[in-house]
Amino acid sequence: MKARVWAPVALGALLVVGVLGVRGDSAADEEDLWTEAPSTLTAEPSVDDSAEPGAVRLAADGIEGMRLGSPGTGFAWPILGSGGDPVAADDLPGGCMPSYGSGSVQGRTWDTGAWLVDDVVSAVLVSRRNTNLVTPAGLSTWLGPTLGSPVEAASELPGARTRTERPAGAQGPEVTVVVASADGVEVVFSDVVFDVEAVPEEARGRITTIEVRHPRARACSEEALASFSPSALEGVGTDQVLGLDGLTAAPIGSDATVLEDLPGAQPQGGGLGGCEAFFLSTGTGSVRVVAVDGVVVSTSLWGDAGDGTYGEFPFRLGMTAEEVSAAVPAEAGPALEIGTDAVEVTLGQRLIRLDLAPPVHWVEDVDVPVSHGPPAVFTITVQDLGVSDEAVNC
Repeated sequence: MKARVWAPVALGALLVVGVLGVRGDSAADEEDLWTEAPSTLTAEPSVDDSAEPGAVRLAADGIEGMRLGSPGTGFAWPILGSGGDPVAADDLPGGCMPSYGSGSVQGRTWDTGAWLVDDVVSAVLVSRRNTNLVTPAGLSTWLGPTLGSPVEAASELPGARTRTERPAGAQGPEVTVVVASADGVEVVFSDVVFDVEAVPEEARGRITTIEVRHPRARACSEEALASFSPSALEGVGTDQVLGLDGLTAAPIGSDATVLEDLPGAQPQGGGLGGCEAFFLSTGTGSVRVVAVDGVVVSTSLWGDAGDGTYGEFPFRLGMTAEEVSAAVPAEAGPALEIGTDAVEVTLGQRLIRLDLAPPVHWVEDVDVPVSHGPPAVFTITVQDLGVSDEAVNC
């Protein structure tokens, strides 16, 4: 048995493209909102002359480059299906598709994004890039409260509905969400941050996200970002499980050509030394298979997978460090030394790596997750013991 501490694999680097979930029933009722988008839309930048020179104003029709009602063609990231072809918006929940415009703008301390519904911009989101900043510069809103303002300022808007939640449970951080209706749109303010423990006390309780959306965009959410893959649209490979030999249909040691027969398998490009990586979905999780010189040598799984996904395999996604330690088979050796980020176990001719991180929790109406709680397994990798880490670094 061998144990080492490993740096966690960045989940976002493994994902092909994030897509969407559907928000719950506690969103505002349709009759609380105007049913039409603002009738006056403009393509000119909104410059706030009352603020510092060059400051941008977030208006009821969005922001420059992202205007509600405008076509989203040309700046949306394509979502790819199993064949590498773009997935139609009609195939996605609510007809929603995420977009991130042309990327970050130099000098800005905040980011922008949008949701397209039937290829039309239907929601615009701005968020603080650095949650340690108390008040990001260069942005104002037509309603007054802006990024960095106390979230209570949004609660004071006429007709605003305010709720507080503890998405990580009673011992987790409290977050506030404010929903207001104004000028034909719904405006959602929140003080949600990914890692609240890293935010200075003076910066907490301040607005971190503002979303201006048309009612039809309420169904759009990034909650399924970490568990949904484009190939899952086809229900690919729902009978596949992970064990000591890797994936059932592409076991370690098999010829990499077996991947060509797996529906939805997508090449992710190669690296040095004959390394090739492939991505596919099990229906409940996402898988990355690595082949070196045409032979499968490693399989990694992450996502939302339930009990039984791995057959007799002793490890599961979502296990805490203590549960991992208790699950190590006797034949693997003495008690495993657990690190804070990951553990590594040698079992027979297999090297098993378990990456751990605090669980991610989502807040309804907000496209920013909250990371909080004891570290849990989010990625499992089974690798041929005779293959080096450098060899599988595609």
